[in-house]
Amino acid sequence: MIPELKKTDIPERTRSFWKLAGPGAVLVGLSIGAGEIVIWPRMVAEFGPSMIWAAVLGVSLQLVVNLEIGRWTVATGETIFTGFSRVWRGFGAVFIFLTLVGWLAPGWARASGLALKGLLVGPAGYGSDTFWTVITFLIVAAILFGPKIVYQSMEKTILMHIEPGVSVKSLFIALVFAGAGGTANLFYSFYLRDKNIGMGAKIPRMNSPFRGKVEAVPTTGFLFDETPKNLERFRSWWNYVRVDQALFFWFLNTFTILLFVFGALAVLHPRGIVPAAGTLIWDEAEVLAHVWGETGRTVFLAVGFATLFGTQLALVDGCSRTIADIVYTASRSTRKRGLSWLYLMAAGGWMVAGCVITFVMEQYGITDLGFLLNAAYMGGFAMAVYVPLTLYMNHRYLPKPIRPKLFATSLMGVASLIYVGFAVASIVWEVTSRL
Repeated sequence: MIPELKKTDIPERTRSFWKLAGPGAVLVGLSIGAGEIVIWPRMVAEFGPSMIWAAVLGVSLQLVVNLEIGRWTVATGETIFTGFSRVWRGFGAVFIFLTLVGWLAPGWARASGLALKGLLVGPAGYGSDTFWTVITFLIVAAILFGPKIVYQSMEKTILMHIEPGVSVKSLFIALVFAGAGGTANLFYSFYLRDKNIGMGAKIPRMNSPFRGKVEAVPTTGFLFDETPKNLERFRSWWNYVRVDQALFFWFLNTFTILLFVFGALAVLHPRGIVPAAGTLIWDEAEVLAHVWGETGRTVFLAVGFATLFGTQLALVDGCSRTIADIVYTASRSTRKRGLSWLYLMAAGGWMVAGCVITFVMEQYGITDLGFLLNAAYMGGFAMAVYVPLTLYMNHRYLPKPIRPKLFATSLMGVASLIYVGFAVASIVWEVTSRL
């Protein structure tokens, strides 16, 4: 049984928006990854502009979801995963499973490794996919375990018409990857807490196990009394979250994905070019080389590597935090070693597994695109679980004055119906397509 939320006053917000900026920006760094630079340009190259509406819809749906994730952490200081465990302890195991199935196959690591290889030695140059994947993971390890505070390194580094040829599965994947997608949206909870937003200021930040003093982190959070002062303070923090998500997540995400999409419309689609599954970044760079010369290719490869690497970094961090947080909360014996130690074990194991999986898949000729599509597909099913769950949790456990109002509840209800509906339709499609 998870202990009840303890009562305390919510801290006062004393810093301006720009001095608190960071959580939304880190989530954008995670979002502007394979969806924007790989999957969506490839879809537009194949089907043209008629599917752009799905990109905007996907980002907008995730904005609504992220706000409710932020509501929980601002009000309690808890991660969203601890909140899920309050509904049912078994959700901890469910989300570890969804995280592993959705993200362990290292699509971003392999894609960023191939972009780095293309930038430095060309696609036919020295080293296998596995070699360059290992290089990128080593850089990730240096960034995550070098700084004293783990989050600081993350913050500093980082018309509706459906084409006849687009399957339900493909559309589901596209909606999920327009934004962070899958369980990655849930990482916003970690970023808010580490930035001391709302009740997150009551929870110690996680230090690197190599650089800082390992400090005990409470497994449960707090809840404030419904006094005028506390409610006013919550509204101030809530306004910050709304601006943070609208500006960084929605606007920058939408702008960036449309930028890449229009680039594909201008360069790839008129020529009928659809990049190959195994050499997406290089093929796109080659096309740009014919249009803008060697400079265009080099710039695109550099941007491609930086974008994909940022996603790889954020995923290793977020997935490791997820596993560590769930295990730390559920198992009393693991708390003796500390949350940062669990994070180290999870991150180290994740990167080793990623290198091994890349090696095995490379031997069987499975491309990085296969990794990415699997991540988005499984992530969609995860969202079908946690979107309605988050809405239920915020209504059940939060004080009435700060619960989602009718408008927010309606939007979350629509989002829930969309994700659950696509999940069910995808299962039906999987079954009927094999009959």
